[in-house]
Amino acid sequence: MAKLFTLQDYIELRTGAAIARDLGVDEQTVYFWKSKRSAPKPHTAARLIALTNGLLSWEGIYQPFVDHHVESQLEFDFGQKK
Repeated sequence: MAKLFTLQDYIELRTGAAIARDLGVDEQTVYFWKSKRSAPKPHTAARLIALTNGLLSWEGIYQPFVDHHVESQLEFDFGQKK
């Protein structure tokens, strides 16, 4: 079974500059994806899947982003105000 890549894996493999050039987006946008500050729009994700010949999947693109943000929500401090 082939290894499923995350978007972060793919950015490390190819570099943000190369991916930005291939997709016609700012390099900063790619680094926001890498740091999970944002995620690609669905039409961009579909292009990534096509460009990688399936090396990336919807899950590989979006699941790390969702996991990161769910974890940050679980760490919310419910402490009382003083």
